[in-house]
Amino acid sequence: MSIDTIRRGSTFYTSTKARQFSSEFLAKDKKGYFAINLGARVPEKRWPVEKYAELASKISDQYAMQTVVFTNPGMEELTDKFILNYVSDRECIPAPLLSLDRVAALLEKVNFLITGDTALMHLAFGVKCPTLVLFTHTRPEVVKPDDCQHVPCFIEDRSSLDECGLPYGMADIPIEYALRRFEILYAQLD
Repeated sequence: MSIDTIRRGSTFYTSTKARQFSSEFLAKDKKGYFAINLGARVPEKRWPVEKYAELASKISDQYAMQTVVFTNPGMEELTDKFILNYVSDRECIPAPLLSLDRVAALLEKVNFLITGDTALMHLAFGVKCPTLVLFTHTRPEVVKPDDCQHVPCFIEDRSSLDECGLPYGMADIPIEYALRRFEILYAQLD
């Protein structure tokens, strides 16, 4: 008796109009881009904006890439705070509020996404955008896709357990650790 393995993955298809939008939006510079998603419905899933800005600034300078920061509905102040804390010689491009189709099309264009465990993480998996996911209040095992480059950034918080008795992720992930996890993802990129 054999048991078939079940592939964990998803697919999201973008429209021609959305792909045209993303080509025009990112046509300013032919250098590489990466995206940052700051928002999450559950506050515990949000890594501090200042840390996102510091990480993005370091990656942008070290890898000569431009940052695209997504604006989340009802959380526009996060993007503003990110831009105030972003200190890089490279431009930071704030994306306005966009439809999921347009966000997905931008994810198809960028080299990778840095995000928390959010809906945009799943959307990135669907368009096969490589991801670094900061698991600040959940665990990576449940969502890890089999069909998309993905590196979890996760440190167990043994003082906070889920319903199965497993530690949640630590909310205060150090920048240095996140950068090391990013370097693992970057080494996997084509």
